[in-house]
Amino acid sequence: MDIRITFEDIFEIESDGLVFFSDNALLDEGSNSLIENAGERVLLPLSKVQGVATGDVKLIPGFDLKQLYIFLTVLPEDIESKLNQKLFKDSFKKIIELSKEYNLESIAINLNYLKERYGEYYIDCLNRVLRSDDYKFEDLIVFLCG
Repeated sequence: MDIRITFEDIFEIESDGLVFFSDNALLDEGSNSLIENAGERVLLPLSKVQGVATGDVKLIPGFDLKQLYIFLTVLPEDIESKLNQKLFKDSFKKIIELSKEYNLESIAINLNYLKERYGEYYIDCLNRVLRSDDYKFEDLIVFLCG
């Protein structure tokens, strides 16, 4: 599976799924860009999900996007504690597991949003997670798009 990391517009990256970071209610200011790009049909699955717990991942259709699916996830506001570090790591593990379950070959992650919302340290943590021994036997290819 390809993990396509970008600092560009996440909605312009060719992939089977995109990772969309949000708040627990899925109604932060970034949700407007999701609705504008995926179309108003995305509102129904968003309302059915009724929020996402921190560290969890939900999968919804991509509708008008170039991507087939949207991974909705909420990261902890800080990753200082062991618990929050585990929630952070688990969210990406769940994304990989769902990708396998749905036979997705590629996912896109927006580092620019991750950096702006959470800070540079989160990018370093993501890098460590993807290079960890947990994925040693996975067929993961990570590359920068854009």
